[in-house]
Amino acid sequence: KFSFAEKRFNSAIILYEQGGLTNDIGYLKSIANQGLLYTTMGRFTQAVESTVKALELRKAKFGDKNIGIASSLNNYGVLQFDLGHYNEADKTFINAASIIEANAGKQIMQYAIVENNRAMLLQAVGRFQEADEVLKGAIAITEKLTDSKSKNNLKLLSNQALLYQQMGKYAEADAIYKSMEKRLGKTNPDYASMLNSQAALYMAMGKEENVEDLLKRSSAIYKSSFGEGSPAYAKSISDLGNFYRYKGRNAEAEPLLDKALSIREKMLGLNHPHYVQSQEDLAILYWKKKEMDKAYTAY
Repeated sequence: KFSFAEKRFNSAIILYEQGGLTNDIGYLKSIANQGLLYTTMGRFTQAVESTVKALELRKAKFGDKNIGIASSLNNYGVLQFDLGHYNEADKTFINAASIIEANAGKQIMQYAIVENNRAMLLQAVGRFQEADEVLKGAIAITEKLTDSKSKNNLKLLSNQALLYQQMGKYAEADAIYKSMEKRLGKTNPDYASMLNSQAALYMAMGKEENVEDLLKRSSAIYKSSFGEGSPAYAKSISDLGNFYRYKGRNAEAEPLLDKALSIREKMLGLNHPHYVQSQEDLAILYWKKKEMDKAYTAY
C-alpha cells in the first residue's frame, strides 16, 4: 500500500514542520523512512533527495561520528547500490561500519546488517571471495545475538545461498535452503521467498522437474498472506510464467505474465523497474509466439 504510506509520511513531515519540531528525532526518522519508501517504489530521484536530507539533518544534530549517522549512511549506500554507483556505495558502507564499530563494537545487529549489504555489493561486482568472507562474518554475529529462527539470521543465510549459487557452489546453496526449511513455518512469506530462490537454484542445476511445484507453492503462500494485488505475488507468478515460457508452454505462460504486468502497473506504476521487466517478459513471449507486432510494441 505504497501510495497510502507516502501520504502518511508526507502528513507526518508537514505536521512536524507546522509544529516547529524540525529538530525532533521523529521528524528525521519520517524523512529517512520516506527515502526508503521511494527506493522501494523505484522513484530514485525522490529517494536520493529524502535520504540525503535525512543524512544532513542527522549530521547537523548529532555530528559526523554519532552511531545514528550510520543508519542514514546504510540507507544511502543501499540507494547508491540500486543506482549502480558501486564505488560510492562501497565507501559509504565502509564508513557506516566504521562509525558503528567506534561507538558500539562489531558484535551488534546494526553492524551485521551493514556488512550484509556490503557483501551483496561485492557479489554484484564479481568479488565473490570477499563477499563470502564479509557475509560469513555478518552471519556469525547474528547467530551469537539471536536464536536460529531470527529473521535477520535467516535473511543473511538466504543471501549466502544466493552467493553460492552465483559462484557455482550448488550443493552448498542447496544445503542452506534445506536447513532453512526446518526453521520457517510453511505459511510464512519468508518461506515463499526461499522457495522462489530454491527454484532458481534448481534451474541452474538442471533439476527442472522440481521447479514448477516450488513456484506454485510460493505463489500460493503469497496469495494467502497478501492477496492477489501484492508485488510479492506478482513476482512469484511472473517467475512461474517465465518458467512456462522457457518450457514452451506459452498458453500457460501468457495469463500469468499478463496478470503480473497488471498488478505491477496498479501497485508500482508505469515507471517502476519491475513493471518494465514485465513488459520485457511479455515481449519475449510474443516473439516466441511469432506475434511480432505485439512484441515490438511491448519492447
